Amino acid sequence: MSDEERERRRERGRHIAKTVLQRPDVIARYTPEMRAAAGKKRTATTLAWCPPEYIDEYRHLTASIRLSAAEARAMIEDRIVADRRRGKAQPQPMSFEDKLARVAAGAQLVATPDTRRPDPAFTLGGIASAAF
Repeated sequence: MSDEERERRRERGRHIAKTVLQRPDVIARYTPEMRAAAGKKRTATTLAWCPPEYIDEYRHLTASIRLSAAEARAMIEDRIVADRRRGKAQPQPMSFEDKLARVAAGAQLVATPDTRRPDPAFTLGGIASAAF
């Protein structure tokens, strides 16, 4: 691309930014909700290979640990295969009927803490009460 063409395109972009993109009707069309929806759609498109439950881990590898996209993808794909090989199913919420059956069989759905033994988590004064 020649320097003249580059400058012509640059001026055209500046003109559009001044005349079109600053109009109130154009600004009103781009709400934060629309931008968030566009971001989710872009994530769904670019990370279509990645199951939703692994997307946060992929982002952690690429953003925090600074792995390349190819390395992070390879690690996530290995993790997916390993999880499937182990038979790790995604946790499903228990149905009401399953909960009733477990309670009828004597199971507790929520464990209650044993407050009879002295423990700083259960005493009113915590560790400070032991000093008296």
